[in-house]
Amino acid sequence: MSRKITEPHPQDRLIHHLATVDKWSLKRIGQAIGGVTKQRISQRIHHLQGSALDWLRAKRPDPEKLIAVCDNSYSAIEASRKLGIGEGLLSSTLKQLELLQRYKTFWKVRRSERDRKLHKRRLIRIMRLVARHLGHTPSLDEMNFFAKKSKGRIPYHSSWVAAFGSYRNGQIAAGLTPNNRGGGKHTQKAS
Repeated sequence: MSRKITEPHPQDRLIHHLATVDKWSLKRIGQAIGGVTKQRISQRIHHLQGSALDWLRAKRPDPEKLIAVCDNSYSAIEASRKLGIGEGLLSSTLKQLELLQRYKTFWKVRRSERDRKLHKRRLIRIMRLVARHLGHTPSLDEMNFFAKKSKGRIPYHSSWVAAFGSYRNGQIAAGLTPNNRGGGKHTQKAS
């Protein structure tokens, strides 16, 4: 006769996670939950080792599916939402598969690439807004003037140099006709 798998109480899942994954002491778990004694925490962990622990094991995702989802995510939060599991279970599963550090690094790189793309889009939008306000493509001096007056809401020309290699390339990326003056002094040096 098979035992019925029941879902544990959310607080019991938290206790289990803190004790097994985060390796917290029983006293620390009791203090975090709100004045629960070490003995009571120990009882709840022992109780959880029955059918509720089977539920937690049954909830663990298939490794192939887990890897596929993690490869297409930007963070542990996003991956855990796609899989329908908690972040703790995702972390412990990746740790068991010895992939946790790899994915932490991978997600950090993916987020920085995404942020760079978003930053470029923001710069293009700002350049177009300033051009619309002026009625022509803003020169480097005009952009710095607006940056100074905006108190940080509009970046200085160096942001365009860092993102696009030169201020002129930023103007071209924004779909504007580049200014002819300037002589190319403000370009990013090749490293």
